[in-house]
Amino acid sequence: MHLLVYTSQSLIEPAVAEFELDQIVADSKRNNTANGLTGVMFQHRDRFIQLLEGEQSAIRQTFERIQKDPRHTQIEILFDSAIRQRGCPDWSMGAFDIPENVDISSQHLKALSDGYRKNFIVQTDTILSLLRGFVSEPMDLSSL
Repeated sequence: MHLLVYTSQSLIEPAVAEFELDQIVADSKRNNTANGLTGVMFQHRDRFIQLLEGEQSAIRQTFERIQKDPRHTQIEILFDSAIRQRGCPDWSMGAFDIPENVDISSQHLKALSDGYRKNFIVQTDTILSLLRGFVSEPMDLSSL
């Protein structure tokens, strides 16, 4: 099993954002199911955070397609690691919005990623728990 987590800057116009995001999730569910991948996507203001898990070759093929998608730019990989088991085995693609009042920048996400990798074994369920914490409880990341 392999895990890839990346963040990117959305280029979706606000007027069509809801439609486009629904389309991304629907396409991801279909493609991920066909490729044996599971994952979750978080959307925060104009930023995406996506977690994919599965066989490394399927993740690489999927990520190549993701990188070519014109709806986002500034793609940064946060985690790219072997894992023991899936953390979200029942989600072909879950989706969550992180509240507007949470302050998350690319630099904060990179600091979180770097700190996690230095101190912990990469496990999807732990990373997922950290990311879901942004949804339920605003966090102060200024000390990272």
